Amino acid sequence: MKLEHINAELVSKKKFTFKSKIAKNKNTTESSTLQASEPSQVSDSDAGKVNDPPYSVIGAPDRSKSRDDSESSESLHSRSSCMIRDMENSTIVRDLKNQEDSEIILQNLINCSVYIRGVYRAMYAHNLRGCKVFSGPITGSSLIEEIEECTMMLASQQIRIHNAKMSDMYLRVRSRPIVEYTERVRFAPYAFTYSGIENDLSFANLHEETGLWEHVDDFRWLRAIPSPNWSVLPEEERIGLVDGSSLEL
Repeated sequence: MKLEHINAELVSKKKFTFKSKIAKNKNTTESSTLQASEPSQVSDSDAGKVNDPPYSVIGAPDRSKSRDDSESSESLHSRSSCMIRDMENSTIVRDLKNQEDSEIILQNLINCSVYIRGVYRAMYAHNLRGCKVFSGPITGSSLIEEIEECTMMLASQQIRIHNAKMSDMYLRVRSRPIVEYTERVRFAPYAFTYSGIENDLSFANLHEETGLWEHVDDFRWLRAIPSPNWSVLPEEERIGLVDGSSLEL
């Protein structure tokens, strides 16, 4: 019946980078979760529990969310993943030196500022409100879902944005950004820097500005006229260059 042969073919084809839906937590994600209990405890006790690169968190976690709401998917984790979730009014600084195979996962953040220095493989962001995210270069893909009133600076090979509202995206990308179910999302060129970013951009093959940040494909708008769901951010309304060099861990 060639059953074994058929099964082998099916298994070999199942390989994904991202999944937009979040599966049940199977007790495998807790070791890579970066949460803050109190500002004074992060650098000592919390850092000692997780074998991750140095990070800092300033602020307090949002304890209003239920445990089920913060569950993460096994499929979002690679050999080296960093999850930052369930936080409010916090500043997070993350250094990824020599962590090129890492993934960054941002989930359930409110009024947070996130600074990521260094090169890494992929970003997944879900359910962000009033946040600012400034990221070093990403060698793979970025998937952004359910964001509102956010500012994000990303340099990535591919960027896909779902269900975004009233947000500004400062991008450097090597393919056309893709949006779906967006409303009042504006685009501008990448404007984040830190010491050593030029080497990181070269490593990620993102050292040249392609201009594709303003050539957005709206998959929910198939008419010949421009999509009303996104626009180019006027120069006079853009924020200046953001320098993350002096931020301390």
